[in-house]
Amino acid sequence: MPVRGVLAGTECLASFVEDAPAVEPGRARNDLSGGNLGVLAGFLIVLASSVFPWTRFADPRLFGAWTWGWALLAPVTALAGVAAVPLWRRWPVHPTVQAAALGLLAVVAGLGAVVYRLNPPLLAGSSLAPLLAVLGATVALGGAIARAAAWRAS
Repeated sequence: MPVRGVLAGTECLASFVEDAPAVEPGRARNDLSGGNLGVLAGFLIVLASSVFPWTRFADPRLFGAWTWGWALLAPVTALAGVAAVPLWRRWPVHPTVQAAALGLLAVVAGLGAVVYRLNPPLLAGSSLAPLLAVLGATVALGGAIARAAAWRAS
């Protein structure tokens, strides 16, 4: 705030003005509050499920979701979600837009896992790993909803 031609912050105001009101230090904001923990946990579950084989037959291998097709949607969007949570604290984007984008990433991750589970490669069959990815996407979506609700409550 401008004081006598100089720009001063609230913590320095008492050095310029004798009868300045006492300023209480602001509460430190935790990065894992307001649904961020749920979003991170959900996307990390999706990433963990991508390590397991996604097929039951026809050469099941580790990192089964990292093949070209619907299965690739789940880990790629989960990586984007894990990267977005800490970055958005520094970006001047409205919190509801952030929560909506995280919710969209969670829905796309779940959609990729569901479509793969319903339509696996020919003669391969689907394992239970895509269902774990759907669970993680649901947790991430719930975290995004909690994040929007926490912003609305504040």
